[in-house]
Amino acid sequence: FQITTNKCTVTNIINININSYEQPGLYLLNDKNIYFMAYLEISERDNKKISVKPYLQTFSPFHIIEEALTISARVIWQCSKVILK
Repeated sequence: FQITTNKCTVTNIINININSYEQPGLYLLNDKNIYFMAYLEISERDNKKISVKPYLQTFSPFHIIEEALTISARVIWQCSKVILK
């Protein structure tokens, strides 16, 4: 799975066998067929919710119950290549 910004390309190796929250980390989420990466962890404010911090900072963090999340995979490795202009 790759994400390209105007500064770099980020390559991720994901485990598609993981489709639920297991531990804090980077996950691939699916929201109405729009895929995005986010860092997930148990919310400090409400331990019944998951804190979702989207990888691209163009989106705001939010808290949600785990049952409402659609987790497609967990990121197990990541690297980036800087794009020179």
